[in-house]
Amino acid sequence: MSLDFLPDLSGCVTQILCLLANSPTEDSVFWNTFCSDLAAGLAFFSAFFSGFFASSAKAAAVQRHSRTVYLAGVVAKGLDKDVKGQTKEVLDEIDRLLGKCGSHKSKVLQAQIWVTDIRNRAPMNEVWTAWADAKNLPARACVEAKLADPRALVEIMVVAAR
Repeated sequence: MSLDFLPDLSGCVTQILCLLANSPTEDSVFWNTFCSDLAAGLAFFSAFFSGFFASSAKAAAVQRHSRTVYLAGVVAKGLDKDVKGQTKEVLDEIDRLLGKCGSHKSKVLQAQIWVTDIRNRAPMNEVWTAWADAKNLPARACVEAKLADPRALVEIMVVAAR
């Protein structure tokens, strides 16, 4: 998860508080203490949320840039399920991740879908169609591909607006 906004936010808040701290009042000690406490709090916030989304050494699970959210490919955890069950689980996880980023399935701009057997496209599409916002369908591609885990039947990656 990208926290690009934190330096700007903490910089603005720090400048305002430092102006207050340097004003000739008897509360200067209070504002200096408050300013340093706030800086510590922002550092904690940044450290806490940098691990908010599970990532690997190879890629982030979620990346935000400006008003756009990029999700890495999502596969089901329940790999014993059929393609419909895996697709539902993947789309539920996409819903969860988008929600954490302030987005929603109605804001999905693009979807890339990989199925291990193109014959699974029709049952996957049944679940996709029930999930997708019919008034805001994304640009989408669905192709057959080998996935990293041979038990995974579907992987979906989306890009959404916030």
